[in-house]
Amino acid sequence: MRHIQKGPPPGQLVQWRQEGLVFDFLPDRRLLREKLLAEQHRLCAYTMRRIGSDNSHIEHIVPQSQDPERALDWNNMVACDESSHYGAHYKKDERVFLSGEANFLSPLNPSCESRLQYHRDGQVAGTDDVADKTIRRLNLNHTDLQTDRRVAFETAGLVPKRGSRPGKPLMKTPLEARRFAQKVIDPNQGELPPFCQALFQVAGQRAAQGGV
Repeated sequence: MRHIQKGPPPGQLVQWRQEGLVFDFLPDRRLLREKLLAEQHRLCAYTMRRIGSDNSHIEHIVPQSQDPERALDWNNMVACDESSHYGAHYKKDERVFLSGEANFLSPLNPSCESRLQYHRDGQVAGTDDVADKTIRRLNLNHTDLQTDRRVAFETAGLVPKRGSRPGKPLMKTPLEARRFAQKVIDPNQGELPPFCQALFQVAGQRAAQGGV
């Protein structure tokens, strides 16, 4: 999970709130979704998969059914993957989320980047109970996500490719991994690569092996 730094709400959303409109009947939710996609560098808020206009939706971190007053709260909106097997749709409408940080680690919380730890095999583990609950509630260790993260690590040369010949790992050196880690989470590049925070962590593990 990558920390999302929310910017000011779009002017159109402010106007809709002033007019007393409700989320389900907004004139053009596509405008909001495009703003969210840009804010998130076109990555799903929960899974860090690549998303766009055709395969994403607006997610309310605190569901509308639990807190209707936050339905048009920009700080309660993120863009998410459409999959029903993990992420936002898998989270569904659990009552526990109203108690906030005691039950769910939000991507708006800066600590999410350190409390979810990614491993070389593609799995993710929490550093505390709330992080573990979040992983389970979002199903972040779904087989597809684990496989896609592992492939991303292999493609980046951070772990040996499965099936590669012994002695021919074609991996980045620790020095190259350090340089890669600095670039992969740089928001100035526009679109960030899928699983960027996971790549950053695994690159750090590779760099920690020392040498050049």
